[in-house]
Amino acid sequence: MSDRNEMKYLEQIFEEYKKGAKKIRKLLEQGTEKLEIGDIVAIYGEDIVYGLVFEKIGEMYNVIFLTTELVLGGAGYKIEIDHMVRSLKVTPINFYISPKYCEVVGRVKKDEFEKILDNFKKMANRYKGIWKKFYNFEINRIKIFYDAFLSSMINYEEHSENEDDEKIIDLSKFFKKEELEKLLPSIAAASTSDKYENIIIEVSDGFANLYLPDELIGKEAELYLSGKLIYTGKLPGTVKFAVGHNFPSALLKEKLQIKLKEG
Repeated sequence: MSDRNEMKYLEQIFEEYKKGAKKIRKLLEQGTEKLEIGDIVAIYGEDIVYGLVFEKIGEMYNVIFLTTELVLGGAGYKIEIDHMVRSLKVTPINFYISPKYCEVVGRVKKDEFEKILDNFKKMANRYKGIWKKFYNFEINRIKIFYDAFLSSMINYEEHSENEDDEKIIDLSKFFKKEELEKLLPSIAAASTSDKYENIIIEVSDGFANLYLPDELIGKEAELYLSGKLIYTGKLPGTVKFAVGHNFPSALLKEKLQIKLKEG
């Protein structure tokens, strides 16, 4: 099969998949109190979402999204389970979830777990073409997970925030969701990092973290994003932008402007 015919075939598969895939708008509680690293979980709502637990963050768990669409799953590591489906594939998408919404439907052994993590990291390189469309569709379909995690993180950070060390800026207060998605388009990669005038920028877990150099800390300044004023005041050691999704850190470098006040 030629590359053109293969892409056409994959596009057809994707269109058929979209017809049956439902956006998750409400989650059903399962009563689970705790998960273990390596657990395969099923999350129930308008559709079933599968994932593999690979990290614990506070009361939440970081989970690799496992797709039931094996053709579009492409080079994703194939995992066999005994549930509503028999096989799943690893994607470069991860999300965060409370254990109360999860049913444990399987578990992978340690050696397989390491292979899956390695595959998960490598899959980020496939974020292009038809796979980019597929991953973006899935990210939007499970957006409820990101919204819930972002809300919990913002609430936690606002209560524990030290103004001298860290400042949280919720970008949804300045941009509509559609504007923010257009300004900083989402990617499935777990994290990206870059540098802007001695400022280290790291995008991870739906936040953009700006680590400021000593010469800027404590200075009065204005922060602009794409020409819009989003902060004015003393600069802390770290500025965190709550975005709600991951995006290429290089984009922030292009659109961010810091103006120091005189005096």
